Amino acid sequence: MSNSFIPTSSIWATQVAGTSDENLLPIARALTRLATSHRDRGAVLDSLSLYQLAVAGLERAPATSEAHVEAAATAWVNQGIAWTLLETEPALRAGLLCFEEGIRLRESRLDRSDPWSAYNLAGAWIQRGDVLRRLPEGRGSDAILESYRAASDLIRDQVDHPDRRFARRLALARVHLADTLAQAGRLAQAARAASQSLDAARAAESCAGSELALVAAKAHLLLALHGPEEARIESAEAGLALLADRAQEERAARLRTLLFRVAANGYARHHPHFLAEFIDEQLALTRDPGTRAALRPWAAHALRSAIAGLTSSALGQVGRGGMERTLATLRSLRERAATLLDPAASPGKLLPSP
Repeated sequence: MSNSFIPTSSIWATQVAGTSDENLLPIARALTRLATSHRDRGAVLDSLSLYQLAVAGLERAPATSEAHVEAAATAWVNQGIAWTLLETEPALRAGLLCFEEGIRLRESRLDRSDPWSAYNLAGAWIQRGDVLRRLPEGRGSDAILESYRAASDLIRDQVDHPDRRFARRLALARVHLADTLAQAGRLAQAARAASQSLDAARAAESCAGSELALVAAKAHLLLALHGPEEARIESAEAGLALLADRAQEERAARLRTLLFRVAANGYARHHPHFLAEFIDEQLALTRDPGTRAALRPWAAHALRSAIAGLTSSALGQVGRGGMERTLATLRSLRERAATLLDPAASPGKLLPSP
């Protein structure tokens, strides 16, 4: 804890101790805002002390109003977020306990006629699911599915709410649900949840260039992997389009590489005559050198796969129609492969073939 913080913490502790129960609510809210400011500046340990002061003050006073309960829930949930930033397993477990206390408090006063009551509770459920995914025993568990389903169910009827944060939160809950279902092998349900996430993302705003682009691109990736076979290339290309201007961000670059691989393999298998054009277009759109370097081995891999498939097809077409087109496509792909990468290079396996 920083030396400069110690007097501040002591002052607030003294103020909480000297405040009457009926006047604690504004003090606790101020503490929570100050704690979040510390957390967002990277002073996580300092923020935890302030959140704990806010919670202690609110627990001392009887919860006589919805505002009091929501203030306590907000302090608990934000404290949970601070714990998760420390990234150790004990800190993640502490964060999980905070989120579950926030859920308990918000459920105790849930007013389904008030959209914001449901919105705040959904946020706590999403945080619970996120931290469970980072714990060893949580991966693929029903508790994760429960979290994202609960969040989605709470706000699914608010997708057209004039405040677009509702649709954004719904899109986030559903894409995490889709990802968890896919990891559990429930692929049809995963594809359906990913499609619903895209519906919510479109309701929220135009996804391109926004923070929602990563959510929508992940939904497109899940559909490209687990959706209808005939729509997989289209889904992958839609995801790539959303990330065209975000390649320098680490998460966006990784998603872009995975989407490129799915689309390139799809073209190699089903439409090899369009593969070279797709590769040239994507490499031209990729301005970030690191992302471009990551795409090139997968491009070469798809080209080799297409060439092998067309070579086998050409042998079966000897003396029959269609031979000239097959040979022309083969020449084009071989020329592109020769200029792209050393044919001996191999990208390895990152994903199962779609």
